[in-house]
Amino acid sequence: MISKLSNKSTSVNSSNKGINIIRLMDSAFLTIIVIMSAVLYLSDLGFYSDDWFHLAEFTTSDDQSFNGLFLSQWNHSHNLHRKPTQILYQTTLYSLFGIRPLGYHIVNSVMLSLMSILLYWTLRQLGIPRLLAVAISAVYALIPNYSTDRFWWAAFGYTLTMCLYFLSLYADLRAIQSNLNSLIIWKLLAIVGLIFGSLSYEIIIPLFFLNPLLVCIQNRRFNQVSLHERLGTIGIAVYFGSHFLVLALVIAYKSLFAIGGGFAVPDTMESVIRFGLSSIGPNFGTYVLGLPQAFYWAFQNSSGLILVMSLILGAFVFIYITYTTRAEETALLSEMNNREWLRLAGGGIFVFLLGYSIFFVAIGRIIFASSSYGNRWAIAGALGVSIFWISLLGWLNNLLPKIISRKYGFPVLVAGLCSSGFLINNTLAQDHVAAWSEEKLILDEIRTNFPKLKPNTTLILLGSCPYIGSAMVFARYDLEGALWVMYRDKTLRADVGSKISVEPTGLVIDTFDHSARYPYNNLLFIYDRERKLVKSIPDMQSALDYFGTNKVDWPNNCPQGTMDIGAPIFPADKLYIKWKIQNFP
Repeated sequence: MISKLSNKSTSVNSSNKGINIIRLMDSAFLTIIVIMSAVLYLSDLGFYSDDWFHLAEFTTSDDQSFNGLFLSQWNHSHNLHRKPTQILYQTTLYSLFGIRPLGYHIVNSVMLSLMSILLYWTLRQLGIPRLLAVAISAVYALIPNYSTDRFWWAAFGYTLTMCLYFLSLYADLRAIQSNLNSLIIWKLLAIVGLIFGSLSYEIIIPLFFLNPLLVCIQNRRFNQVSLHERLGTIGIAVYFGSHFLVLALVIAYKSLFAIGGGFAVPDTMESVIRFGLSSIGPNFGTYVLGLPQAFYWAFQNSSGLILVMSLILGAFVFIYITYTTRAEETALLSEMNNREWLRLAGGGIFVFLLGYSIFFVAIGRIIFASSSYGNRWAIAGALGVSIFWISLLGWLNNLLPKIISRKYGFPVLVAGLCSSGFLINNTLAQDHVAAWSEEKLILDEIRTNFPKLKPNTTLILLGSCPYIGSAMVFARYDLEGALWVMYRDKTLRADVGSKISVEPTGLVIDTFDHSARYPYNNLLFIYDRERKLVKSIPDMQSALDYFGTNKVDWPNNCPQGTMDIGAPIFPADKLYIKWKIQNFP
């Protein structure tokens, strides 16, 4: 008997060791493809738009201690009060890297890797077959639906938020399989992930309502007794009650700091329809049905090096999936019928809807886009799109001859999708690389023409387009923030000339949905990049002499676009411009 038990124990330990090695291999694979996806652009990215707002507060803070930097963000923006995790994350990054952008982007790439790894471990914990778990995680790591979260420091909190969600769910799933002592530790970790994750961005809050259901399913799979028999009435109340209590407290807290002091509700059917189309359009339009067009655009606008790297990444994904997959896993995949793939697709759509459902209370203030800053919100919904994609590839794989599909069909399809994601992301990244170069050039020119700026100076920049493709250059308050960083002076004001009105009391500049008035005085200056001129505007006559009219569109050769879309690239985004969707305030 003892010998049999010993042999059984050895077999179990050996099996667990093999499982852990495989999971480590898969985690390393996911890390490598994320590194490959970012290596071409990482060192050339910089700061954009809201980044300057955050940097300005940090650099001009009187108290440069960690606590002082945290409070500088907290005290400046009421809106940030509902996202203390974001403030903590940004304060940590600034404390480490200051105004050197490379460190920020390296950390974000690490978080992207961690996000895909935690997703993979969570899917495996749920009992998802390894081949599907690897494929879903790889596609999610490379999908371009949330591309801006790769490039924009102000949006890096979204990747952190998803990491915390996956950590919380994974810990909950581990807890329900563990003995009492381990259960308590895992459950505490799940609560920590819930608190810090939901106190960041709200996109994951609806997903947390799914966790208890997944825990119940997990218990049914792994334990021989019901949850009630295992935990008892009080145990169940504590286990799930702690989850919903923390979630309720977080929602109550966030509602106090929501924009406008509360939640918005859809007031017209048009806004509801627009919300639905604007969320479905980029995800299932641009990057599912329209993927061939998006791929062709990227192919036309990418460099030779990007094309070569996309092929290398695709080959790596194919080789890894093909030659590390066991025969029984391949057979299981080919045995899945269309109904099973349809169920998986339905699960993906359900997750997609959960990922976007939080925005239903912000209709009219949010727009979604295929690229630029309007796709930063898509990272939760993109998980559902990734699951949907794998179900679609599995269905397509079933259409292939068995001799092909059993070994090579599915890996080829997954590799092709990952390669296209790499290509699109890297082509979009080139806009941000160019925008950062343009920003540095503008700031160097300003520093040359204005070695010093007196307090309360106002500088109006003319002759500069607000965006390059999908990336923002300078639009309004971001230039002001950049000047605060450069001159360490919070009294400075700045704007970028777009639609300018010369009025008796000052210059009025309309940028996107914002209008600002700048009174005439000896500290109001114009820097005209096209003419290479610096002009003081002390009165209305000086303004009229310079502009020659009281209404100016400057410059008139910039591509048309909006703040959250930039210059539209894909058909869905061009439709949004046509509809004149209201920008996020």
